[in-house]
Amino acid sequence: RLWHLSLPNGEVQGLGEDLDAYGGALGISNDGQSVLTIQSHNQSNIWLADFDSLRDAKQITSDALGKYTGWSALEWTPDNRIIFTAMAHEIETLWIMNADGSNRKQLLPSDYTNSYPSITDDGRWLIFQSDKSGSNEVWRANPDGSDLRQLTTSGANSQPHVSPDGKWIVFVSRQNGRNELMKISVDGGEAIRLAENANLTPR
Repeated sequence: RLWHLSLPNGEVQGLGEDLDAYGGALGISNDGQSVLTIQSHNQSNIWLADFDSLRDAKQITSDALGKYTGWSALEWTPDNRIIFTAMAHEIETLWIMNADGSNRKQLLPSDYTNSYPSITDDGRWLIFQSDKSGSNEVWRANPDGSDLRQLTTSGANSQPHVSPDGKWIVFVSRQNGRNELMKISVDGGEAIRLAENANLTPR
């Protein structure tokens, strides 16, 4: 977003309300009435293909600019549906649809940010990152988005992923200025540190 800083009083004013990105170059006309910049649009959609026939990939969503479909992870459910992230009312949240892109619906409200979905192999629990409590934490819900439960409480906990046996959640915790790789039971409890200086998504 572009901002204007008035001198000498230091008043700050935003220019525009859109979701586009601006940067790379910025120029102002001699009379101070015009701004020259680079505007970029982000558009993403979900495609489906067989492993042995990637050339035959089929696009299963057709979203508008700024929807960021699938931007922060995709997840197959045991019943062959897809949980994914996309914007709703300018906030990222979780959605679900059939494998062909049909029957698409929003899983979680868009009054807070939800991302990085992961689901247990038995389909019992949906694990995700949310700032519903004021900071990023690891949350659990039923696959339909009901019965939300916060599992971590220390703040700055993100990018959760369920272990293959469905018993543990591995996630990144930002503590004391560095990332730590942690795990916590899918039922909650005390988090256990696995490694310091973790810089990769645990997937």
